[in-house]
Parts: sequence; structure tokens; C-alpha cells
Amino acid sequence: MKKLNIFYEEPNPDRWIKYDRYPRKFIRRIIRGKEKPGSIMMVALRLMDGLDLLKIPYRFNDYKYIKNHPEEIACIIGKPHLLDDHNWQNPIIFGAGIFSHPISYPNLLTKHPNIKKVLVPGPWVRNMFTPYYGDDIVVSWPVGIDTEKWKPSNNTKSVGFLVYSKFLWDKEKNKLNFLHPILDILEQNKLSYEVIIYGNYTHQYLTQALERCNNA
Repeated sequence: MKKLNIFYEEPNPDRWIKYDRYPRKFIRRIIRGKEKPGSIMMVALRLMDGLDLLKIPYRFNDYKYIKNHPEEIACIIGKPHLLDDHNWQNPIIFGAGIFSHPISYPNLLTKHPNIKKVLVPGPWVRNMFTPYYGDDIVVSWPVGIDTEKWKPSNNTKSVGFLVYSKFLWDKEKNKLNFLHPILDILEQNKLSYEVIIYGNYTHQYLTQALERCNNA
């Protein structure tokens, strides 16, 4: 079986001057400690876990090999910085874990015509992407979930609902307009709930919260 060629790197752009991303990364490591994997990195890590489980061979970030074999497919996970930072001669499968809406990169296929497939996490996301990139290009391909770790349990639940709050901008306004009305409805109906805030929890805490809650 031929090896897959998988590529993933965290975005780390220059901020103030050229190449300042390197000392900033070093300083962050000293101050904050080892970097915790984010949601997109988890997609890459869980994909490789799945390939290991299925005994499917792959290379990871082997740029020298892919450059010397332009006929082989490059599987690029995550945001488009890897697309833009390298001169890819290979056919490309782009995804999963890409940008949230195609308006972020409407000229993606014009700039990178060697992209053969764009992977998105589900059918409704595919419906959003196909008008921009085409029905034959966009593929619904759920990935990144450890189905053994995150499978439902039959334990007795003590909380009715787990509410996941993720607002990346206008946080206070969105909490007022969206989160608070939902919580008000739950309280009016005397339904118990627990709120988890995006970025403020560990995987262990999320697992425990899901064990406690009947609905999410």
C-alpha cells in the first residue's frame, strides 16, 4: 500500500517584523510552557491515530519527498497558510479543518488549480461551500473524533443540558442576544444546565461534563 502524504502546521505568521515568528514562538514556550493542541491540530492528530489503527502508512510533513514526487497527492490539513507558503506541484486534497466559510478564500481554486478535493466536516457545511467551489470538488468527510473515547454512556445523568458557548467576536453582545435567552428558557422550564466556555476547559473536564449531562 502506498503511503499517504499528510501535511499540517499551526499558523504562526510574522507580526511586527519579518521572521519575528521564530523568537516569539520560543518566548511563548518559555512563558506558557508546552503548547496545548487546538481543535484543528486535534483533527490532524486523531486522523493519524485512525490511520495507525487501520495500519494505513503515511508520511508527515515530508516536504523533501513530496517535492521530489510531484505526481503524488498532498493531503493538506488546516488553514490555507501551507497552501500559500509552498510552491505545490502536486495534486492536492485540502482539508479537513479548513476555514469556516468559503468567503474567506473565494479565489481558492483559481490560485491553487491543483486542488482536486476540498474536505468539510458535514453535509450542511458542504451545502455552504459547493456554490463557491463546485459540487464535484467539495466532499463531506467527518474526521477527528475518537469514537471510542467520545461514545455515549448509559450512566445516570445529574444535569439536563450542556450548553457550549463559543463567541469569537462581540462576546458580550452575543451572550446577551443568544446565550442568555437560551438559559432563560431552560430556567423558565426548570431544566438544569451547565455552561462550558470555548477555550476555558480541558478535554478531561469536557468528558466529565458530558458524563453528567443528558443533552448537549
